[in-house]
Amino acid sequence: MDPCLYAITALASALADGRNTDEIDLLSSIFLQIGDTLATIAAKKVLSEKLCDQQKTS
Repeated sequence: MDPCLYAITALASALADGRNTDEIDLLSSIFLQIGDTLATIAAKKVLSEKLCDQQKTS
């Protein structure tokens, strides 16, 4: 198993420790939203770079 996965699992376990199911669900939703937002930002950057490159070659 990848050491990074161990670290992620340990972090998730530490975040969940002492919290009830509702709190864990909320944390899950927050981190999911962060991941989705980062993916959107990355996609926008790629698109912006492609458009910029197209304008340079036109």
